[in-house]
Amino acid sequence: MPKCIRQMLTIGPLARSIEDLRLTLEVIAGHDRSQPEIPPVPLDTPNLKPLQNLRIAWSSEFPAFPVASEIKLAIQSAAKTLTDAGATVEQWVPQFDFVVAWQIGFAVSVYNTIHSQPMGGKVQQKLAFMFREATQGDRALRKLGSIPEIVLPIFFQQSLKAYFEALTERDRLIAQMDKELDPWDVWLCPVAMTVSFTHRPQGQAVKVDERKVPYMMASGAYTGVFATTGHPVVVIPIGQTLNKLPIGMQIVGKRWCEMELLAIAEQIDRLVGNFQHPPGY
Repeated sequence: MPKCIRQMLTIGPLARSIEDLRLTLEVIAGHDRSQPEIPPVPLDTPNLKPLQNLRIAWSSEFPAFPVASEIKLAIQSAAKTLTDAGATVEQWVPQFDFVVAWQIGFAVSVYNTIHSQPMGGKVQQKLAFMFREATQGDRALRKLGSIPEIVLPIFFQQSLKAYFEALTERDRLIAQMDKELDPWDVWLCPVAMTVSFTHRPQGQAVKVDERKVPYMMASGAYTGVFATTGHPVVVIPIGQTLNKLPIGMQIVGKRWCEMELLAIAEQIDRLVGNFQHPPGY
């Protein structure tokens, strides 16, 4: 069977400490004969910058993508803590096509999966999902996310030309993000529009504060940007909501600079990290 989402799918470690993330990455990264497209990312120990020499950008929200107020406050608090510790920290939003990145990322994933995953009896399930995405949640956000408008034309009018055009647009977005991140060591931003939400049928709207948001956008708009551009991310916990649900923050670095990102994330995590062991562990 053809490999799925080869331009966007990346294996990454999940751990309870940055030290364990680094150790795991060193084990799984590098040359693999079964994955010849893997880039030779350097795993050398970087020259560690002191916190006071770091330039850190932060955003509590992307244009057009709402975020729960408790998440925004937690990221603002993290930025203040880092500022008080002596880092150069600035609120910043890149000149970047976030909506286009969302749409292109989803389109490329659909092009990949449509020929590598047998639909079989899942057609009815997929149609039900798209119906919910098209009818539930804020109307303006549904139009912005446009999942059915992306998926259905690809499904019924598969075009190699259109696929290449989507990949070319992805190249443009990668270059655009590279340029925007160049002045910064890392960029801090939300992981999602909201914290963990209750189980529900895929496509059922999710409430973000008082606004109903389409399911895929609520869960994937903030991570999807970097799945599309390929920039490395470390996610750390930075607090909890009033209902004791964990709040995470993305620490975004430059492409091919994973070890440098981990070193910076380790310094940030010491100051603003908020991992709490579950009861009984």
